[in-house]
Amino acid sequence: MIDRLFRRGPASGLRPAAMIGMVLVLVLASSVITWLSTRTSADAQPVQLEGAGSPGALPAFIPNAGAPAAPRPALHTEGHVVSGDTPGLYGGTETNACDVAAMRAFLDANPDRAAAWAGALLIEPGQLDALFGSLTPVTLQTDTAVTNYGFDSGVATPFQSVLQAGTAVLVDAVGVPRVRCYCGNPLQLPVQRVAVRYEGPRWDGFDAQSVTEIASAAEPVREFVIVERDEDGEVTEVLNRPTASTGDQDVPASENVARFVVASYALNVVPGTTTAPPASAPSAPTTKPTSPATTTPTVGAPTTIADATATESPPATESPPATESPPATESPPATESPPATEPPPATTAPPPQITELPDTVGPTTALGATRQTAGPTSETAEETAPPTTT
Repeated sequence: MIDRLFRRGPASGLRPAAMIGMVLVLVLASSVITWLSTRTSADAQPVQLEGAGSPGALPAFIPNAGAPAAPRPALHTEGHVVSGDTPGLYGGTETNACDVAAMRAFLDANPDRAAAWAGALLIEPGQLDALFGSLTPVTLQTDTAVTNYGFDSGVATPFQSVLQAGTAVLVDAVGVPRVRCYCGNPLQLPVQRVAVRYEGPRWDGFDAQSVTEIASAAEPVREFVIVERDEDGEVTEVLNRPTASTGDQDVPASENVARFVVASYALNVVPGTTTAPPASAPSAPTTKPTSPATTTPTVGAPTTIADATATESPPATESPPATESPPATESPPATESPPATEPPPATTAPPPQITELPDTVGPTTALGATRQTAGPTSETAEETAPPTTT
């Protein structure tokens, strides 16, 4: 064929040298495209897809720790990072698939696994009782990215995974998933990555653009707003679940909160999205929820420093020079009273009295750290995943 092209070259106006150049360009372009494709695939971070009823890609830390969870239609987020205290982020009913007693008993009977399990969460084995007592069982309402830990070859082995909506997990006091209930695996925040390569069976409705990361709440959560949905994804109930309770203390959420959540679910969206990626470094779970009112000043409410400032005599209350007896009020020379009748020094206006705060009162401080919000993280799969900016 090339010979025919060369033979036809002069008739068509193309010289053999030009034809050779075109062929070389095409070959070079094809090689570059193949190289870029191979490199992109090699550089992509493998991420394991784990359905709600799947035992996981690696051997489970705690076999038969719970019952398989029922998948739910995944909600979208307005970005890809959402705070752990977001109303409606989690679901769950009074009968949850998390058997904490079975997990604890298994780890007690297997101290080697207990040590590895605790190490994955950066705590000591002696802190396991306190940790389990502080966690709250919920179900994911979004396809959620995590760092998962299996127990492979006798050690805690991390791998990146996406847990399907409907997966039962235990969350800590700031709303971060810490344990997957079905297999007992400890969980950490996902690592930040530019490109991903999803592995494993994809469930119906999976969308790489909707994978969510859950960031720590700015303060410990006192109550999680839990949403109960039916198999079609319709909201049937909105509840308040106290932190570290198992569902037996659930109470209906306020009418305003319930309306807000139901309206968001009608749009298939979880509200409260942040605008910056969460910290991806592993961290120990937050185990002691406390009332914000007892730990930090409530925004908008007076603080002790504000009260002290309010009682301080401001500079405006100092006796200004204008209040002193001005020279114009002195009697003119013609009518000047004899010296004996002049106002005695004791009756002259005293110097202005300035009141100040005691030295023990320091400068006014901020009413509390402003929460740093989070923005979209990117998970670019081979077919393109969410862009990063978390």
